[in-house]
Amino acid sequence: MKSILLVLSLTLTTQASNMFKFTESKLSKFSHLNFTWWGFKVYKAEVWTPNAAPPNFKREILLHIEYQRDFEKQDLVDSTLDEWKDLGLLNKNKYQNWLRQLKTIWPNVKKGDSITTYVNKNTTYFYQGNKLLGKVNDQEFGPTFVQIWLHKNSKTSKLLKKSE
Repeated sequence: MKSILLVLSLTLTTQASNMFKFTESKLSKFSHLNFTWWGFKVYKAEVWTPNAAPPNFKREILLHIEYQRDFEKQDLVDSTLDEWKDLGLLNKNKYQNWLRQLKTIWPNVKKGDSITTYVNKNTTYFYQGNKLLGKVNDQEFGPTFVQIWLHKNSKTSKLLKKSE
């Protein structure tokens, strides 16, 4: 399998017909949603896949989240753990290391900030705009992480259906 080099070529445009462009890959928007919790706006999420195909954890996936409120990074890390527990996705051998890495990678976010997660076969990259925040080099992490949004029992399972 060819690997995809991301460091220099992430481009995010602000047009409705956005395309994330990578060195050897073109992704198209598959789905999007505005997530609210008890009436409060939390974030807007978009899922990007090759040729706008349904998400497949054996292929690359991009998840773009624009926050609609402020969050401390510890709240994001704690929420990740809670979602993994709720969905039965907790990898008991690895989750503590993964959460430690996320705590060093993720920033505090303000309303309007975004974090983009790009998962390929072996590595998961986190970006804020065009800036690489960090990466997790574990092929099990990426699919486990994005299932917080893409698991059939997640709060955001609507992202599994193609948006119009």
